[in-house]
Amino acid sequence: MLWIKTLNVALQRRRCVNFDIMKNAVDTYARALCEVLSDDLNEKEIERRIDSFVVLIREKHALHLGDRIIGRFVSLFNEKLGVVQADLTVRDSKSVDVKVVQEALSKRLNKTVELSVIADASVVGGARLHLGDHLYDNTIKNRLSQLQQQLTA
Repeated sequence: MLWIKTLNVALQRRRCVNFDIMKNAVDTYARALCEVLSDDLNEKEIERRIDSFVVLIREKHALHLGDRIIGRFVSLFNEKLGVVQADLTVRDSKSVDVKVVQEALSKRLNKTVELSVIADASVVGGARLHLGDHLYDNTIKNRLSQLQQQLTA
């Protein structure tokens, strides 16, 4: 299959010295998948390429990394499109004007932000923002924990 060869070539080019480290493997596979799906393709061709990719990672005994590969692929693909995924965790999701927060983040980052609001009763006050690969924790619990560390240091 030509596709298996194409994917193997993409993986060989991206192979890290420490390929056996899971994080590098996930990133390598995700980047290879992003590379082979980057063209303007019709739905049937995309499906064929994804099927070939699944065959490849099965042959490489990496199916157990599937969820992490997909997550990293989505991040890379969104990055390429200028889209950032964000999760805002608050006590009461009804108290958040999603549109205002989304627009403020988009303006600050100069990117399109896809915002999900998560209600978590353990958040007494404040909010936690997971933006791409970064976590900004401005919850009362975290602020008190930081204060405690400063006082005991």
